[in-house]
Amino acid sequence: MLGVSFIYALLALLLFVVGLLNRDLVPGGTDYLFYLLIGVISVKTMIGNREFSFPKYYIAIICILLAVILFNSFISPYSPGLKYIVIATVVTMIPFAIFLLSYNIRFTKTEINFFIDLIVVVACVMAFFIYVENVLTVTPKIDSIMASNVIMIGFFASFCSQSIVLSLARYHVTHKKRYIYVILFLLLTVLLLNQLKAIVGSMIAIVAYLFFMTRMSKVLKVAMLAAGVAAFSVWIALSGSLMVEKVVKYSEQLADEDASEGIARIALYVQSVEMAKDFFPLGTGQGTYGSIPVNMIYSDVYYDYELSDIWGLAPNDRVNFKMDTHWASILGEMGVLGLLIYVVLLLYPAIALGCLRRRRPEGAPEDSPDDRAYRFYVSVGLTVMMLESFVLALPNRSVFILLYAGLTALIVRNLYTSESLLEYEDTTGDN
Repeated sequence: MLGVSFIYALLALLLFVVGLLNRDLVPGGTDYLFYLLIGVISVKTMIGNREFSFPKYYIAIICILLAVILFNSFISPYSPGLKYIVIATVVTMIPFAIFLLSYNIRFTKTEINFFIDLIVVVACVMAFFIYVENVLTVTPKIDSIMASNVIMIGFFASFCSQSIVLSLARYHVTHKKRYIYVILFLLLTVLLLNQLKAIVGSMIAIVAYLFFMTRMSKVLKVAMLAAGVAAFSVWIALSGSLMVEKVVKYSEQLADEDASEGIARIALYVQSVEMAKDFFPLGTGQGTYGSIPVNMIYSDVYYDYELSDIWGLAPNDRVNFKMDTHWASILGEMGVLGLLIYVVLLLYPAIALGCLRRRRPEGAPEDSPDDRAYRFYVSVGLTVMMLESFVLALPNRSVFILLYAGLTALIVRNLYTSESLLEYEDTTGDN
């Protein structure tokens, strides 16, 4: 019989592929089907083990966030009704539910490392497919050297940057050159796709690894960094300055005072700040701004904040940019208070691993290479994803939920139950 860890990994890998394909190629709701299957195997595991384990502080923070959402739903003048509040809340809570479900599926370090390797393989195979597609077919290149008719290159580029972080973590443990080759291949792919957010994210990951995970002298680190900058400059010169042109275009948009009145993404951010001020500290309410109910019944928020006339934000526009900015939606709907609680939940894995390290008694063994690699991925992977999410709504995409909520849960559970640790601070309930 197949092990639970193998089934979980298989479902996750299939979800990675499905979640990165163009929406026209995948039936609607497919990702929710995979979530359901992951939930089934997790519940089955809990029943088999006769226990439900969870980090007590994580549950407490979730309860606080739900209380804030519920209270705001009663007082907000924009509340869309109980049905849509429930829908928006369920979707918001999916990542945190995936964390708890994944937390109850125990992976050994060997299984986690194998799972990570499979994720990297998926990234490489899909990247190779894009190369072949660009050789054999015509792809819609606008400001890039490569594009794709099959894969959403924006999300895929961010998946590549996450895979680069994973490859750096695995290289730290194994010192195998194949991970260096993978990093170079995926970095080249991101450059050819000309996805600036992913390029920046990848560079942050590499610099973080260079300065915090290696024991090289400062002089050598600076020399390697200078060599990287020089190679990057050569790339810009050889690429026809596509990257420079894209940076200039975005810079002009951000500097344009009228951008907030005509460009959807900028307008969403600008007005979310206004909503946070007007409805401090709670926002306009769940299901009112940038979440699924807005696509179902729209929201008066868009009229009152003069967003309904912007291309992509009107009720029945041919294109739909209403859910195009993750952080704007969280700030607008939940306000400053909800945003802070939400960020704490996102960062919980990194916070938990940091606390775990500080609780080690004096004289305890130092972190193993695996432990350091896991901490590197959790901290840097989350940081890169959150930064890239200012441009593209990554945290509500199935692919990234399985990374920042699924994989990190497996890592936190493994380290908290490691035999080398003094205490296990979970709460366990019998089924």
